[in-house]
Amino acid sequence: RLVGLLLLGATALPFAAGWSVTFFVDLGGYAGPRATPVTFALVLAISMAVTSIPVISRIFIDLGIMESAFAKIVLTTSTIQDILLLAALSVATSLATGNTTSVAAIALASGQTLLFGTVVLVAGPRLLRLLTSTSLHRARHTLRTLYALFWCCLVVSLATFQQVNWAFGALLAGVAFGKLPHCEFAEAKQRITSLGLRFFVPAYFALVGFHIDLPTAFDPPSFLGFLLFSSAIVGASVFITMRLCRCSPLTSWHFAVAMNTRGGPGIVLASIALDFGLIDQRFYVTLVLVAILTSLAAGVWFRHAVAAGLPLLRVGTAPNPAIKPAMSA
Repeated sequence: RLVGLLLLGATALPFAAGWSVTFFVDLGGYAGPRATPVTFALVLAISMAVTSIPVISRIFIDLGIMESAFAKIVLTTSTIQDILLLAALSVATSLATGNTTSVAAIALASGQTLLFGTVVLVAGPRLLRLLTSTSLHRARHTLRTLYALFWCCLVVSLATFQQVNWAFGALLAGVAFGKLPHCEFAEAKQRITSLGLRFFVPAYFALVGFHIDLPTAFDPPSFLGFLLFSSAIVGASVFITMRLCRCSPLTSWHFAVAMNTRGGPGIVLASIALDFGLIDQRFYVTLVLVAILTSLAAGVWFRHAVAAGLPLLRVGTAPNPAIKPAMSA
């Protein structure tokens, strides 16, 4: 129940607010050369609602609260949220590629994304289990790692071929592969994680930095306006929603801070939108800086909360006992 309502407060309401604001405020100056009112509104709506699973999970792990009920609710909601929002981004990039926003084009792009996601999430794990049940489970760890990389590259290639955004395909590939037996593929997953953190992630963020020209592209009105507006909408939506769930004010505030962490997904969104010409350089810098600042703010707050011994999850009149072992640790 909490996950469903948190998903509503952190995703549906901010998404609707981001979409609606384009009807009342003229933001066309921040649109890219290939943007249309529909695709720009989609990007703005997604950027309002996105939450960073890597950043918030890293914070929870470092603070020793990863196994708490609060962390599990946040991460479950964020996983569902990111799948939905990356699917919406895939629709926006498909529309930009086709250079049309007719009803038929929107329906086609949405249908392609939905069909691809359904096939990968439903058939992917079954296909992987079939292959691993034959001879792969007896292969060496190196071969399992190559197999995992091949699977991820294959899904991303198929996504690109079907005009589905590569980021959405990569996320689905990881979700499907994550369903394989952990005991057999733990080392392969760890090797891929280490390779990504040591090479691909730094290389990617270097590419992000290439596009940031702070003296000329930094736009204070855009940055301050989006930071304050998006944080206020997400914070208020999540806080009010969780209060309606009988969460305490402090717990509702914890949820609001956690779901306002943009992090890596916010930067990925900005990079893809810029590459497809949906936003200009100024709004790109705004999205990147807001993603960084909200992530730093979440880390500072939860470090303070754990150090001060503040309860993370309190619903009704009694605190949830599931958080006590983690908090003690």
